[in-house]
Amino acid sequence: MPQKNFQLTLPDSELDRLKSRIEADYTNALSDHDRRLTRHMEQYRRWRNRYTPNPESEADKPNFQVPLTKWHVYAKWAKEMEALFGDDAEILGTPHGPADERQVRKVSRYMTWRFFTSMRAVRDFSLFGFRKILFGRSHAYAPWKRETFMVPREFPIFGSILRLVAGGEQEVVHYEGPGFDPLWPDDFMHPAEDVKTLQQFSWIIHKHVETVDELLRGEQEQRYREVRKHLDELLHEASQGRRRDQDEGGDQIKAEKDEGEGVTHENALSARSGIRVHTWYGRWRNLKSGIRDVQEFDAKLRQPMESELLVHFVPSLKLILGVQDLKDLYPSMKDRRPFVEASMPPDGSYWPAGFGEMLSEIEEEMTVNHNLGIEGGQMSVGPVIFYRPAAGFKADRFKYEPYDAIPVDNPQTDVNVVTFRADLNFPITHAQTLQSYAERVTGVTDLNLGRTQDRPNAPRTVGQTVALLEEGNVRAALDTRMLREDAADILQYMWRLDTNFAPKGVFFRVTEEDAGGLFKVDKGGAELMRSDREGGFDFHLKFATSAASREVRRERALQLYQLDINNPLIANNPRALWLVTRQIHEEFGDRRFAALIPEPPDVELSIPPKEELARIQAGEEIAVRPMDDDQGHITAHFNQLALLQGDEQPNPEVVKRLSRHYLEHVRQLQQKKLMQALTQNVTESLPALQQQLGPLVPSTQVSPDFGRDEA
Repeated sequence: MPQKNFQLTLPDSELDRLKSRIEADYTNALSDHDRRLTRHMEQYRRWRNRYTPNPESEADKPNFQVPLTKWHVYAKWAKEMEALFGDDAEILGTPHGPADERQVRKVSRYMTWRFFTSMRAVRDFSLFGFRKILFGRSHAYAPWKRETFMVPREFPIFGSILRLVAGGEQEVVHYEGPGFDPLWPDDFMHPAEDVKTLQQFSWIIHKHVETVDELLRGEQEQRYREVRKHLDELLHEASQGRRRDQDEGGDQIKAEKDEGEGVTHENALSARSGIRVHTWYGRWRNLKSGIRDVQEFDAKLRQPMESELLVHFVPSLKLILGVQDLKDLYPSMKDRRPFVEASMPPDGSYWPAGFGEMLSEIEEEMTVNHNLGIEGGQMSVGPVIFYRPAAGFKADRFKYEPYDAIPVDNPQTDVNVVTFRADLNFPITHAQTLQSYAERVTGVTDLNLGRTQDRPNAPRTVGQTVALLEEGNVRAALDTRMLREDAADILQYMWRLDTNFAPKGVFFRVTEEDAGGLFKVDKGGAELMRSDREGGFDFHLKFATSAASREVRRERALQLYQLDINNPLIANNPRALWLVTRQIHEEFGDRRFAALIPEPPDVELSIPPKEELARIQAGEEIAVRPMDDDQGHITAHFNQLALLQGDEQPNPEVVKRLSRHYLEHVRQLQQKKLMQALTQNVTESLPALQQQLGPLVPSTQVSPDFGRDEA
């Protein structure tokens, strides 16, 4: 929560109306909440593979549950997490205006550091994504959070004495920044309304458990009030150990989780210090100034427009521990309820179908089909035997095993063995058909799961495999696009929290290579100041590249490298050759090339006269280069000067600078001519000089003592 919190002081009658409103909202929505949780509980049960075994009368019957939901959720979960948090994933910013362009690189590196390093959001976001895949939608509580802990106060001189005088402990800030706490579907209640986002509900309730110490710290931070006043009641309530909602349908999914873990949280004797709190976010018309008591729907004595209130309510004690206006807490934010959400592709419903709902019918059919195949196999292994009761055959003790010898009067007539030839092609074919249905629904195919194909038209190369994957990912791409949009909204919300509540300067880790010389990097990092946050930016998560795509990209990079090194424009330019070599090293994961081999300087290539004129008109300083065709430049610049001087309003500064540049070309041409003449004279006089001095090159006969040290 923000550091500055504003508690509203309301009369007791108004607090009683708020209590009644919260209890009524909770009670009225409980049946709808229970119906939804019942469906989610069944989906979670499929994930944990918790099914009731056959009764004792059918204990010998096949009872295997095909884990279709589990393997598809795992595959989808792994693909999304690899895309979001792979090796080359990063957060990129998009500036709103030209003035923000200068800061976008710095802000992007800051948000990458904030999300991946400071918040360490990978683990929590993974849980957030899992619940979205399984249930269809996921929520996370995301306020501004400040975590502290106490350490002994240290004084270099007279430490023990000063510690007694000044206090024995001091507060240390462990983390300050945006929070991200994924919620169970049990913990998020809302009314039955047609909305697109949680911000549009008329109210929502966040159910959570707080310890007494957390309530006391919250009172110090002004998030709660009157905790010490009701401390005896809160301590007694905490001793009851009720960490699950006692109402019907309150915590169904978490109760199923408890059963899967083998730990019972409801009325557990080992649990202590749990206070169930319902935090209500809803619209409420506040009293006008000076009014102490009026009915809820009295329009004359209440404010005409509704306010967004935050109320902390302990239902077991019917106690309100704080009332705040979200406008005071988040004054410059449009969406003031501190929650973020993500969903499967929206189909017009607030709770779209997750994988648990998509695969339930197919999983049941695959389970029936699988157990049918087991029964058919058992019939072929253990034959049916017909016998005459008087033959002495012990049917109740018989088990078909090798080397069995059973005495009967006449084996040929008294015992008849019927052998069944089980045809398992049907259950196998039916299972493949059902699996193909699941692949079409979810977009998770055999190739996505890393399984090989045994079909005649299976791909044989990496390129063909990736091409087939790209075609097969049309369904999966729909989820990915929505994931990108949801991630962008979450990142934008976190940036708004940072903009409003972060300290004046925040130091973040960034390397000089990532900075690219665009902002100052000192002591292993940079500092994002409050002025840097004043611009407008949008953010999106750059997805990491998959392993198959990286392999194809390496093949293409190798082909391009072969073309580049045979191109004279690159082969004769040391810096261009260095750049393409570094790029191929980075494609193969070697980022040390630049550190081992320094970058060569630029080759001063000639610039065309037309471009030189454009740079002079832009105010740049242009110097002549040794590789210039001076005669061609002189001719072109002479014509350019004539055109500039013939204008009705010539620019004298441009004419002056172009004339000076023209004279530099003339001077360089004269120097080249003098050097050429001097070289020609030396070349012509070299034969005569050689006759006078003798041979200028050593004889091919080398003395045996050549190269030895002389005494």
